[in-house]
Amino acid sequence: PAFASDISISPSAQPTYRGTQYILAVNWQPAFCEFNSRVRECRDQRPNSFEATNFTLHGLWPQPRSNEYCDVSNRDRIASQDGRWRDLPLLDLTIAQRRELDQVMPGSVSGLDRHEWVKHGSCYDGNQRAYYAASLDLMQALNTSEVAELFGSSISKRLTLNDIRSTFDHAFGPRAGD
Repeated sequence: PAFASDISISPSAQPTYRGTQYILAVNWQPAFCEFNSRVRECRDQRPNSFEATNFTLHGLWPQPRSNEYCDVSNRDRIASQDGRWRDLPLLDLTIAQRRELDQVMPGSVSGLDRHEWVKHGSCYDGNQRAYYAASLDLMQALNTSEVAELFGSSISKRLTLNDIRSTFDHAFGPRAGD
């Protein structure tokens, strides 16, 4: 999953935002699978599969971090928190969304898609289809960007934080790498 740290920004350097902010949490699946080789989605990974050379979706998280489990039943909340994600209700997605989500979110075989909806998507300003449409659009933008090219061309090589930040800035605008 994506990792975040608390970074102090001087008040004059803080950007001005409108509306709800989100964190797009992504994985580089081969790295995830190095440490989680027994999970279902990692057992099936192949060198030429989509997730072997592209970023994969973990989730889209409304901020602040306390925006979790909005209007969710106690039963679903407990199942989500206990890791019983396959016990959560099926999602109402179009066939095309389901197909694309299964590709870009390998963890959906373990119910990660259901967990992410219950925990984070339930706080999104829209329904399941809108939440995943936004998530899939962001993933397509990331996976067709210079950032994905950098990671894909650097498999088995070392990347510096500066390389990653400057590539994000170039692909998505100044300070995107922050």
